[in-house]
Amino acid sequence: MSSPGFFQKLLKAFSSAGDDKPQASPAKPVSPPPAAQKPVTPPQKPVAPPKSQTTAPTSQTTAPTSQTTAPTSQTTAPKAIDSALFARQCLKLAGGHANVTRIDACVTRVRLTLKDTAKINDDHFKAIGALAVVHVGDKYLQIVVGPKAEEIAKKMKDIPVTDDLANVEVPA
Repeated sequence: MSSPGFFQKLLKAFSSAGDDKPQASPAKPVSPPPAAQKPVTPPQKPVAPPKSQTTAPTSQTTAPTSQTTAPTSQTTAPKAIDSALFARQCLKLAGGHANVTRIDACVTRVRLTLKDTAKINDDHFKAIGALAVVHVGDKYLQIVVGPKAEEIAKKMKDIPVTDDLANVEVPA
């Protein structure tokens, strides 16, 4: 808390604000700024290597199993997809031009707008090489295929409506 001397000085300053006499304040010596000091670094102690990195002959011959085995949660690389064949297979599995009202793509997904999603079997799409199948609402289907999505969507759009997809082989 502030000392009473501060308030007395403040009151005196306000009460004499109308006086023509200048108030003398005691001069305080100005001290020079402290000299810049270099930071002192403590001496460093030698650090012993961790026990697993010792150079003993026994540690060189046996490695911990966690370092040599790959994690089991890694995903496998997608199969190579023939874009033209995959486009025809997807269109057939989606019910053909009669069921597909719009074909679009983003970076990794072929996006379809369908009249009826009851005809869709996700496992069939995965069997021909799709990484995943996502249902969005009751009319939209996204087939995750990886970076070839735009190419596949273009090839699907290029399939003529009159083209017969009956001879396209798909999983049963």
